[in-house]
Amino acid sequence: MNGAMVEKITPEILGDRPNTYTLTKALAEDVICRESGNLPICIVRPSMIIPAWQEPMPGWCTNVYGPTAFFVAYGKGVLRSVIADQRIVADLIPVDLVVSGVVAAAVKTATDYKRNIRHNSVDSGKATDNAFTEDETDVSSDGESEKIVSIKRALPVYNLTTGCHNPLYISELVKLGMKWYSTYPLDPLRTPSITVTCNRALHNVILLFYQTIPAYIYDVVLLLGSKKQKMVKLNRKLTTGMDVMEYFFTNEWRWKQTNTTRLRQSLAARDQKNFNFDARSFGWSDQIRNYVIGTRKYLVKEDMGKYPEARKSVERLRMMARCIDIVAAIGIYSVLSATGVTRYLWRLLVILFSLLGLV
Repeated sequence: MNGAMVEKITPEILGDRPNTYTLTKALAEDVICRESGNLPICIVRPSMIIPAWQEPMPGWCTNVYGPTAFFVAYGKGVLRSVIADQRIVADLIPVDLVVSGVVAAAVKTATDYKRNIRHNSVDSGKATDNAFTEDETDVSSDGESEKIVSIKRALPVYNLTTGCHNPLYISELVKLGMKWYSTYPLDPLRTPSITVTCNRALHNVILLFYQTIPAYIYDVVLLLGSKKQKMVKLNRKLTTGMDVMEYFFTNEWRWKQTNTTRLRQSLAARDQKNFNFDARSFGWSDQIRNYVIGTRKYLVKEDMGKYPEARKSVERLRMMARCIDIVAAIGIYSVLSATGVTRYLWRLLVILFSLLGLV
């Protein structure tokens, strides 16, 4: 099956699902429910995973996926626009909380499984499956409740999310990201600047003039310097990533925490500390600060001692951008003046002000 055929049949296969990512995750859970038999299995569902809160180090991360790709692209100055609803919660969770939750869920599942086996061996010989009947599949979206039914077997489901107990709105995420990248900048290619909007027309205009066209110009400069071209390829990856993430940045869900809360409360005090997955344990300002620092230290691997130079580079690029804007404005005005367009514009403004009673 070639790429054209895959692209053609994909919409039909997806149905109401926004992308292949959500479909394949649902298929994986369906296979587990159908084929797991009496194996000790549970399902852990984390939300969007971000760099570590504490372990192994604050801000630790090893891959550029999801929100982290946007963070790095913004810090480098190559991402100029994102489609997102700033009024909704950005359900992010640090990776170390996810790992701790997975460990705790695995231990509880194994313990319940052994207890169930002992119970069955003492019982009349009839197999029971009481340890695997708890289901946490209620999810609310925009005030409505939807029941997601597990097929064949109800496995225990643990939602590892922050939206209910420690919500971070996208508007606050944007503010914190801009704040901490101004304090701990990456070595920029352009001045970091971002527009967050739900208006697709505005997004496409910004994308074309401030992201796509500059990417081609940058690659032409690299080509003339006999260097490897990379910006157009990077821009395509960013655009693809935005298409995938748009659904999650413009819709909001509140996942039930019933099983997850019970799991945490079932742990001994020492285990709750060593395997902490309580979303209320951290503050978002400190977490985003570590997030930003972690992108420089662990992903782009830039010298941590050169923040002053990076800040100077950002200011220098900002001054250059302002100069270019002024020159462009003067050039546009000169062209319009030469063609007589400005004269008609002034007349139009005078008429408009007269109609409004301002002159």
